[in-house]
This record gives sequence, C-alpha cells and structure tokens, in this order.
Amino acid sequence: MNVTHHLTTFCFVALRAYILSPRVVLDFDSCNAAFGTIYKNTTDCAALEEEESVTLYTLREGGFVAIYFWACFIPFSMILWCYFNQRIAPVSGSTMPLMMQSDSSQTSWTQTGYKGFGSMSSSIGLFLYLLTMITLFGYQILLGLTTIFYYIQQDAITWFRPVFEDEIQVLKVHAITWGVGFFYTILLKWPTSIRSVFYRRSTLADATHVAVMTPRAQEKMAEETSSRLKAIKSVITVIKNAVTRVMSFIYCDRRATDLDFDVAYCPVEIDGNGIRHFFFRLRRYNFDDKSQLYIPGSIVVGETLNDYLRLRSGLDSMEVPKRRSVVGANTIKMTRPIFIVTMISEFSKFFYTYQVFMIWTWFPLWYYYMACVQSVIVFTGGLVVSIFRYRNERNLYRITRVTGNVSVLRDGVVNTVSHTELVPGDVVVVEPGMAYADMIVLSGNDIIVDEAALTGESTPIAKVAVDAAEGNAVYTYMSHKRHSISAGTRIVEAQGIMAVVLSTGSHTSKGEMLRDILTYQRHQFKFDAEVKVVVGILALYAIFGFTLTVLLYKDDFAFEWYYGMFVVGTSLPPLLPTVFTVSVGISDDRLARKRIACVNNEDILVAGKVRRVFFDKTGTLTKQGLDFIGASADGKLDTGRAKLSGNLLLGMATCHNLKLSSKGLLVGNNVDHNMFVATGTDLSQSSDGSVSLALNDGTCVTVLKRFEFDHHRMTQSAIVQRSDGTVCVFVKGSGESIERLCLRNTNPENFYNNLENAAKQGIYQISLAMKELNYDAKSVVTLSRDNVENGLTFVGFINFKNQLREDTPDVLAQLGAGDVISTMVTGDNTLTGINIAREAGLIKEDEEIIFGKSVDSAGIITWVNEDGDVTSLPSVGKIKNRSIALAVTGKVWAALNAESQGNASALAPFIRVFGRCTPLDKVSVIESFVSNGTTCCMVGDGGNDCGALKAAHIGIALSDAEASVVAPFTSLDKSITSVVEVLKEGRCALASALASYKYMIIYGQVESINQIANAYFSVTFHEWCWVFMDGIWMMSMAFALSLAHAETRLSPKRPTSSLLGAHTMFSALGVLVTNFIFTCIALGLLTSQDWYSCRKWDSTDISNITLIGDNYEASVLFIVTGYQYISTAMAFNFGYTHRASWWKNYVFVSLASIYTIVHFLATVWPSKLSCLWRLNCTNENVVPAVTASRIPINNVFNTTVMPLGFRIELIVIMVFNTIAIMSWEYFFVNGVGKKIAARLNKKSDFSNQPAYLLDHQDDVV
Repeated sequence: MNVTHHLTTFCFVALRAYILSPRVVLDFDSCNAAFGTIYKNTTDCAALEEEESVTLYTLREGGFVAIYFWACFIPFSMILWCYFNQRIAPVSGSTMPLMMQSDSSQTSWTQTGYKGFGSMSSSIGLFLYLLTMITLFGYQILLGLTTIFYYIQQDAITWFRPVFEDEIQVLKVHAITWGVGFFYTILLKWPTSIRSVFYRRSTLADATHVAVMTPRAQEKMAEETSSRLKAIKSVITVIKNAVTRVMSFIYCDRRATDLDFDVAYCPVEIDGNGIRHFFFRLRRYNFDDKSQLYIPGSIVVGETLNDYLRLRSGLDSMEVPKRRSVVGANTIKMTRPIFIVTMISEFSKFFYTYQVFMIWTWFPLWYYYMACVQSVIVFTGGLVVSIFRYRNERNLYRITRVTGNVSVLRDGVVNTVSHTELVPGDVVVVEPGMAYADMIVLSGNDIIVDEAALTGESTPIAKVAVDAAEGNAVYTYMSHKRHSISAGTRIVEAQGIMAVVLSTGSHTSKGEMLRDILTYQRHQFKFDAEVKVVVGILALYAIFGFTLTVLLYKDDFAFEWYYGMFVVGTSLPPLLPTVFTVSVGISDDRLARKRIACVNNEDILVAGKVRRVFFDKTGTLTKQGLDFIGASADGKLDTGRAKLSGNLLLGMATCHNLKLSSKGLLVGNNVDHNMFVATGTDLSQSSDGSVSLALNDGTCVTVLKRFEFDHHRMTQSAIVQRSDGTVCVFVKGSGESIERLCLRNTNPENFYNNLENAAKQGIYQISLAMKELNYDAKSVVTLSRDNVENGLTFVGFINFKNQLREDTPDVLAQLGAGDVISTMVTGDNTLTGINIAREAGLIKEDEEIIFGKSVDSAGIITWVNEDGDVTSLPSVGKIKNRSIALAVTGKVWAALNAESQGNASALAPFIRVFGRCTPLDKVSVIESFVSNGTTCCMVGDGGNDCGALKAAHIGIALSDAEASVVAPFTSLDKSITSVVEVLKEGRCALASALASYKYMIIYGQVESINQIANAYFSVTFHEWCWVFMDGIWMMSMAFALSLAHAETRLSPKRPTSSLLGAHTMFSALGVLVTNFIFTCIALGLLTSQDWYSCRKWDSTDISNITLIGDNYEASVLFIVTGYQYISTAMAFNFGYTHRASWWKNYVFVSLASIYTIVHFLATVWPSKLSCLWRLNCTNENVVPAVTASRIPINNVFNTTVMPLGFRIELIVIMVFNTIAIMSWEYFFVNGVGKKIAARLNKKSDFSNQPAYLLDHQDDVV
C-alpha cells in the first residue's frame, strides 16, 4: 500500500482530533499564540512526508515502449497510405468533370472514383482504417485507465493493486496521454471523412464511392463589408492557407483538405436494370458506358407544345422501366432525420472534441465531480443545438414526403399506380389531391389548382389545356403557366383532365426549391468572420493564463499543468457555440405562435439587420383584390355600372379567365371577378369546358378561345361568338400596351392624360380594345395570339380602386421609426403606386417626387415632376439635401442599369416606387440592393413575387400554406404586420445572442481570473462552489438571457452583429474591468484586516483539494466573484433597445432574485446554507460535500467565519459592483457609448466605401 498516503492520513487525523476537541472558538486576535502548537504539528507532518519514498517507473519498460511504437506507427502508416494512394500509384482517369445538369457546360464540379472496403484492392486501407479508429478510441480508453490508476493510487479504489505508486507519475502519464491523444484526434478531424482517407482510388467504372467536389459557395454578406472586416478575412485566409498546405502534405490530396471546395462521398448503387448510379443533392447521376462518366439522370420530354401533344396516347409499358432507370423513382430522396444521428453529427464537430479532452483534465486530483458537471454542460449545450437542428430537418423532411396513387395511361389503358412509378412522358388523369409531378395539361379545361405552397399565390387559379394553334411555340413555364401544373400544388377540382408528366423527383419545381434549401447558406455576418479572431484571442489568453498559473503555483509541474489546463478550459466556455442557436430557436417558437412559419430559422438573425423592405402593392400594401368603380369610353372616372353597354359591356363580360367550380363559384383572378360581377352577366359552363354568357341586356355569347395574361405583352384576350354568329376578339391590359395595339385613329386624343389622371388618383386602370374577325367558330381554334392582338379598335377604360389594408400605414410607420426604408415594387402603373405610397405614408408629404417616366430608343430617360412637367435629374447630393423621392418604371430601371450600374446603384437608395415591373424586373431591383450590401426583405402575396422573394435576404410570403417553400417566412394570416414581427424577433434574437455571448465570454474570464487568483494564494474553492459557479449559475443565467421578449416597437438602430466592434468591446471590457477592480478591492480589504494578519494561507501544497479550500482567501474570492456570475448576467439582461424591459424576462428575474437572496444570506448568516459553500462555517454546521460525507473544516482555526462587520462590507462591495456594471451597461454602453461606437464604426467601416453609399449602409450599432 501507499505508505505516503497512510502517513498523510495519520497526520491530518491527528490534527483533526485536536481541532475537534471540545473548546471554544477563539476571538480573531492573538492567532499565533493560540495556534502555534498546531502550526508546528503541521510542519512536522509535512517533514515526515518528505522522508518517505516510493518506487517509480522509468517509463522505458516494455509496455510503455509498445505504446510509443503504436502511437508513432499509426500516423506514419496513414501518411504513407495517402502518399501511395494519391501520389505513387494514382489511377488514371479516376478524376473527371461532373456536369451539374444534363445540358450544363460548367466543369467546375469534379467526380473521383474510390473503391470502398468491400473490395480486395482496398483491404490494406480497411486494415489501416480499423487500426486508426482503434487508436482513436484507444486514447480515450487510456485516459480512462490512467484516471482509474490515479484513484487506485489514492486508495479511493481499493479492489485493485496500484499500478503507479507515485501520484505525480500517474498524473504525468495521464497528461502525456492527453496531449498525444488530443493532437492525434485533431489530425483526424481535418478530412471530410476518416473512412474516405483509406478508400483506394479507382476508375469511375469500378468505383463503389464517388467523391463529388464542388466549389464552396461564395459568402453572401447580410451587411456591408468594411475595411476592418476585409482585413480580418485576409488574415484568416492566410492562416487557413498555411494550415491547408500542411494538411495537403499529410493527406497528399487537395480534395481532402481544400477549404475552397466541398467534398461529398456518395455511395454507388445498382438498380434493378443494372444501372450504376449515385445521388448528390437529391439528384440522381447515372454511369454512362460510352463516356465512362457519371451524368445527371434527366429526360427531356419535348421542346414545343406540339411535342407534348403528340404524347397524348401515353407510353408503352416497355418504355417506362427504361425511363425510370434514367431518372429513378418519382420521389425526393431525402434521408429521414433520426434524432440520435443528428446528435452524433453535432457532437462530432471540432468544438465538442476539444471539450471532451478538456473534461478529461478535470478527472484527476479529485475533481471528478467537476468533470461530471462539465459533461452535463457540454451535453446540454449539444443537446439543445441538436434539438433545434432536428426540428428543422424534420420540418423539411415532411415537405418532401408525399404518398398516394395516380391514374396513368399506358398501352392505351388507364391503370392506377403509385405516384413513385411516374416517369417523364407519362400521361396521367388529373384528379383532386396532390400533384405529384410537373405536368402540362393536354385536354380538358375543368381544373382548379391551389399553388399557395409552391408559389405563394393567394387564391386558387384555373388551368386550361394547351392550344394546338400555338403548337410551334417553345414551352417555358413563365409563358405557359396557365397550362402548367407544378409538383406540390393541390388540385382543388378536376374532371376529365389529361396531362403529360414533364419532370419527376428532384427535377420538378418543388425539387429544385428543396435543393436550394438544402444547399442554402445563411448570409454571413460580421461575427461569422470575427468569431475566428475571438477564438484566436481567447487561445492566446489561455496560453497566457496557463503560463501564469504554472509560474504562480509552487509545486510539482504535474499539479501545475492540471491547474493551468483548468484556466485553458474556462477561457473558451463550453456553451459558447449554443448562444446563437438557442436565441434563434426561441424566436422561431414565438413566431410560430404568431402564425408565422419559418423554413430555415437561421434567417431570423438576418432579419435583425434588415435595412430596406420591398412591398408588392396589390394584395400586400392594399387589400386582396380591387374594387370596381366604373368604366367608360372617354376616360371619365365617375361613370357607374348603369352606363355599361355595347362592346364595353361585352368585353368586360367575356375578356377574363374565370371558371365555375363544381359548387357554382367563380374561380380566378380577383380583378377579373369584380369586373365580371359588375356586368351582371350569368356564366354557364358545359361539360367540355366551353363558356356561355347571358348579358343583362339579353345578349347571349359564347367564348371560343382565351389567351391568358402575359407579363411581357401585358395583355389578355378572348375570342367571342355573338348570337348572330359573328366573331370578334376582346383584348384588355395595361394602357400603354393596348395603345400600341390599337389603330391610332381609334385611340382617344387624351389617352395618356386619362391614364395619368387615373393613376394619380390611385385608380388601377385597364384599357379594353376589340376587333371583328372574319373567321367562323371552327377556324378560330387555329388562330395564334399574334394573329388577333393587332389592329385593334379602342373600346374604353375599366377602373378599379386599390383600398389600403387597415394596418398598412401603421406598419410602414413602425418600419420608418425603426430606420427601415419601405419601397414599393409593383407591376401596376407607377403613378398609381405613387398615389398609394402617399396614402400609406411610404412617401412623406414634404417629399418631392421625380418620376422616371419613359426611355426612348436611344436610351434617354425622361424625368418629370408630379405635375408632369419635364425636369432634369438632380445629383445624388441634391436629391438627399432637397428630400427628393424617386419613382421609376421597370424599363427605366433597366435603362439605368444598362447605362451605368454604378449610377443606378447610386440612385437606388432614393427610389421609393418601382412601377410596371415584370417578375424579372423585381428580381433585378432586389439583386441591385443586395449587391450593394443593403440587407433587404421582400414581401409579396403571389407567384409574380416568387423570384424576388428568393433573391432578397429575407422573403415573407403572405400565404395560408404552412408547408410553403417559396420564401423563408410565410405569414399564415396574410398580414403585413408579420413583417414587423419578423424584424422585431430578428433584432431580439441577435441582441439576445450577443448578450449571451458576452456573458459567456465574461464568465470564462472571471473564471480564469479566479483560477489564477487561486494559484496565487495556492487555494481552491470547495466542491459545491464549483458546481454552482460552473454548473447551476452559469447554465441557468446563459439560457435565461435568451428568453428576453422582443420590444414592442422597432428601435431606430439595428443591433450590432460585430463581436469586435466598439459597442460590443465597450460593453464586455467595461464589465470585465469593473469586476476585476471590485475583486481587487475585496482582496485588498481582506488583507487590511487585523484579524487576517495571522490567518493567511501560507501552504503551497496543492495536491489535495479537500485541504486547500477552507480559508479566507477562497471565501472572499467566491463571495465576490461568485456573485459576479449573477450580476454580470443582470447587466446584460438590459436590452430595452431591441428587447423588452429587463423585468419582463420573468424567468431570468426570478432566478437572479433567488440567487441573490441565497448568496447574500450565505454571506452574512453563518448556517448550514453558508456551509454548503464552506462560507462562515463551523464544524457544527458542516454539510455533506459533492463527493463525500460531512468533512470537518480543514484549517487550524476550526472555522471560516468572518467578523460580521467584514461580511457586511463584502455585501456593500457586491452591491456597488452590481450597480457599477449595470450603470455602465445601461447609461454608457446603451447611451453615450452607443454614439461613440457609431462614430468609430462609421469611420472604420466606411472609409473605403463610395461616397454615395455612406449614408445608406447598414447601421452597425
């Protein structure tokens, strides 16, 4: 047995016998006289310990040599294998280009063949892989064994003989194992996959795995890129490149280490037809024997409408398997998320590897209870992140999962098959329910579709069969939307409808959207780059703290190393990676309760930096639909329904796309609906889909053919047969488009004046024209759109009024108060948009408007004022100084970009209305602002906004489809108040995340200062102290900070996203320095006490933690710095700018109040409560420790009780410490400091920005 341990035990038993002998605790004076004998006994015991010796290993014994050899052999073998596999014996043709699409010419993707462990040629790789993994887990086993050896040596485990007789030697072995194991594990963390390192290169024809290497997506910034941020990124890039070169040398393969590329190892599968294939990003790639490459599995069914019409007889059963072998089953191949798999993926990240090794440093020295506490903290943090990740994955998986059957025409017979068996070219019978593939309607017209989940279209729309007269037209979705049915949409009604499948699986529009979501990368913030710098700073601080701790402790280096590692572990707090995830998850839950669905909750943080919001007009700023107010031939706006007659009445009754549902309800565009209802016409629909109309003047007509609204033409038309057999066509659309199609002598002289007058009054005006056709009813079927939409005769104007939503002015006012600029982007007339903008408060009353009205063939733009007078466009400086708001049409915007993108970017911040915009124009507008560093949000309610919703940083769709993938956010109540809610929660999440981040950093620094101070005094805290500081207080405070609610109104400033910005640094450093000063004051006050002069702790033996915690130095440190864990969180709970008042965070306030009361009671009142932390404690009140029963006070005074006056002074110090940091945070950081930080940030961030952007960049404070 260990003689030294027994001797030590004997000595302290003797001392305790003396201490516990019945006597009265003496006063605080004459300490040396009273306890001189005890001091002598302690010295004698220490001298006896030094005389004892134990047997030591030389560490050159056979077992140790075998471990050394193994530790060197495995990495060397791995490096040698990589060199052989990649350099000595590479396989020719194993790496080839990979096409993204079957029709793509890009070559930046590559495919590399590898043979997995199932083949003989890779048996050596399999053997080395197994040895590598055994070694990887072997280090963990060795750390566990050396920990057990330590407690055997300490006689804590008595059923084994000691392997090491010397405590210091077993600690050194444990430390060496830790160091070697840590660096070995980090080395294996670098490749994409450890298994892939040992795969044997092979030709693609023989490969069991294919490594797909794709360029890493360029970082998308959610805010401006400052010169400081660029410098930070440059430094990081240099460091990463240096590390990459080292790793490339070790692994001998750029694919395993290149930071500019992503590598995915895809297993090769073989289907029933023997086709070798793999899936990458939901898409199937098939091996082509001819090219010896894997190519995307896709089938082009046709190009023109005639190609699709020829397929109406369906496929034969022999063709179907061939096509399925190309494209695979009609499913989106997404692995079902499993929570345990998500957890393993999360805990496999580098940060958790670091934390696991840091936990091992706590196990020896009787700190195993702290290892358990740290394990709980790390596990809790990882668990929380895993839960939020799993929820996102599960929600996305639910969108991909559909089940059902479909009726399909094959071999001339309609059969029912699973939707998974559909292939491109199949002809299906369209039935109510889910659409399982992208299709085009071949026959039948009785079909109504709800596209809300896919495009955000707020109302069901009718679909019709393709027109044989346009058979030569090349099919595109945008041009032929009325014939197209997209996968994921819901068929509301369908009868006798036949459609041909265009694409299946991931090739559908739904599949493409899901691919975008899966490959989505959140827009980058400053903290994404700065966090790496912060980690570097903390690492340097950890090295400094480790060195200082080693120098301060006066004991063997084995002990000093562990206490130094405690400082390293606390310098980088374990919950640091969770703060952003937790804040985002909480805000996501709150948005869900407000009926705002979120596809990817990481976008909530981006919402916190939104600078400009773009609104569609109709159905977004205004109510869904338009109110009909009248129609006339001369443009007068006071005409009503009573005067409708003749061709004006006939055109309004027929020129639309309305259909009757099975319930007899009109289905179609809201404008068409209101226009038709105003005519008082009865609509009837036959079984073949033909439409007959009975007008209120007794006239009956039949609609022979319809042409849907075209965004490029800006027109819609219908061919009508009157009761007398004559045929005519009616065309309606925008005034400008109709004017061009009409014979000039038929247009009113005041045509454009009428348009402008109506638009200025906020009237949505449609023009109507017609012409007679010399065709019979059968002949018109072959007419194309170009045949009929020309040479028209003007009929009249149809007028509608946009009614603002009741909440629009308030929403825009809140956004304006929050320094968020609102902009309208609409397909409507620009002057109408200006009128609505004025009414809604988007353009202020005192703002002058200059309107980019038109652009001629030479590209010269005509600018006019509100009165229509031609004027010149002022310079950017004058526009700002004169408070001018600009408005432009889509064509003018295109001309500005064509002339000079720089000039367009300079003018863009001042444009408040974009009118007459096509869907592509909307995308162009959004992309221009995004490219200039302005964080944008787009709000829309229909399919025309789909592209813009995806182009913006944040898209909010007003739709009732909960599973919508058209935008990151969906307002299920279709309310634009959702915009304010999303922005408020985004700011709250960002502010809460930064508050939690600062708290975690301060916690780590306070903790490390504690460790260093303990090293200086050669003391430590008792067990329950560490449990409360590192466990209960830290975890509860960090998570409770994230529970703060969003402020009810938007602040004029956005929250910072910078970890190194002036605002964050003012806050964190100010609190840290203040806490340090008060800690020094408390220790200084202690050393000035007369009673303390002979009660100083003068031991330098730190080998037994149970003997160095009962002293006044540790008590004062714990009382003051322990409460700093609570008071610091209280200071960071202030967030009135973006978060609700501090007292509304009820969970946090409750916890902080309870902790404060308990802490103050323990400070002033000697009791069992105070004895929990060994404060003001006597043996009579001692309570059980974490790892042992009641341990008597381990000092010669038999007490840690301090004088009452001194205890009160400590209370005062804690109170003033709390007041100081809360005042700093409330008055300085969120007051005058914010202004200073704004100036510093603006000077730093914008010094290299173009002058025209300086006043329009995102606020960084």
